[in-house]
Amino acid sequence: MEDHGIVKKRYLAVYDYGMGGIWCYIHAESAEQIEKLYPELKVIEKEPDWHQGEHRTITEEKFTYDIDKPTGWLLNLVNSR
Repeated sequence: MEDHGIVKKRYLAVYDYGMGGIWCYIHAESAEQIEKLYPELKVIEKEPDWHQGEHRTITEEKFTYDIDKPTGWLLNLVNSR
């Protein structure tokens, strides 16, 4: 993904709410950029073995965001601060 000449990569991140977590993909320049802008999220370096098949498909289809244009669940997270 590219925006104004800046190349973004896809990172897997999780929002841990204590009794579970919400997993998402964020397109960003770096993991540090995600954790700085969204300190509620933790970037995961190695995708867990269980995050395959249906789990991964759901994350890709419903929980993939651009760091500069939060929508849906990510926008709600930001607005709840």
